[in-house]
Amino acid sequence: MSESIEKIRRQLKEKQLHRIREMECGRALDALVAEYVFGYHVIEMGDGDEQDFVYRKNASIKGKIGSDELERVPNYSTVIYSAMQILNAFQYWKLEQRTEGVTALLSNQEGIASHAALHPGMAYAALPEAVCKSALVARVEENRLIEPLLEDD
Repeated sequence: MSESIEKIRRQLKEKQLHRIREMECGRALDALVAEYVFGYHVIEMGDGDEQDFVYRKNASIKGKIGSDELERVPNYSTVIYSAMQILNAFQYWKLEQRTEGVTALLSNQEGIASHAALHPGMAYAALPEAVCKSALVARVEENRLIEPLLEDD
């Protein structure tokens, strides 16, 4: 692969990682987790202060069962129970309490210790935030593009 393509790839990756770290907890972060970690087809409802996100339950088999039921995207970034569901999407994970906050490392690649050495987890005040952001970082590390993080504001 040419050096220029590799440079662009690194820049896109760094932009996504920076935006993940800067995101605030809330519905927009929850929607990214639902879409890019769980693969749900997320639909935005409302706008501004009334912004919320839903997904079509069983969307992958909708044609077979005819379900049009919408379900609200869980509060992954603010509720511990919802955040813990994210861990099931990864083969390897590590949570650690430090003096500066909680760190989380999630990966589908064996050897999370080497992963931790390359990409130390950011410390966050709350466990749900650490898990959500680490899950998105893991997807970026898997070379997946998270399109909303690449959009210019």
